[in-house]
Amino acid sequence: MIKEITVTKDDYKAYSKFACSKLTPPREKGLIPFFKNLAVWLVVTVVFFTIFQTTDFSVSKLHWPTALATSLPFLIFIFVFIGNLKKIERNSTPNENGLMLGKRIIEINDSGITDSNSLGTCTYSWHALQEVVVHEGNVYLFLDTMLAQIIPYSTFVNKDEAEEFAKNIDKLHNRVARGV
Repeated sequence: MIKEITVTKDDYKAYSKFACSKLTPPREKGLIPFFKNLAVWLVVTVVFFTIFQTTDFSVSKLHWPTALATSLPFLIFIFVFIGNLKKIERNSTPNENGLMLGKRIIEINDSGITDSNSLGTCTYSWHALQEVVVHEGNVYLFLDTMLAQIIPYSTFVNKDEAEEFAKNIDKLHNRVARGV
């Protein structure tokens, strides 16, 4: 099975976001987490109101220049942190027409997965394949926890074709791994 693919920066960013989301536990959904969150904020509110009521606190007595001067380092830290995150994202994106992005040919056969592009050819044995994932039409052939061959949705006609492709790879992987 041979596929000619083109991996773009957007495809890589979608993969990167998905791969990182695999490392963190999913958020709970439903009413129970909502009420837990509500309870925490209720307790925090009650504690602050109790402090303000039991002490002689008044907003008019608050020294605003001190409050602003105290919060300024935190605001600077937040802006520097966000800037550094953007810089890390920009600098960690692979080069166009490099090893990860650009046009490539993926060949899948009994010996494994062969990835060829203008810079060279690499073959991964079936023992390297850990997981085949279809996410939003993209097919990710995970070779390690964070390393995967990205086969973008644009390679396929529709999601059904992408899922069929992934199933065929899984079948071939299982057949070769069992030695049948």
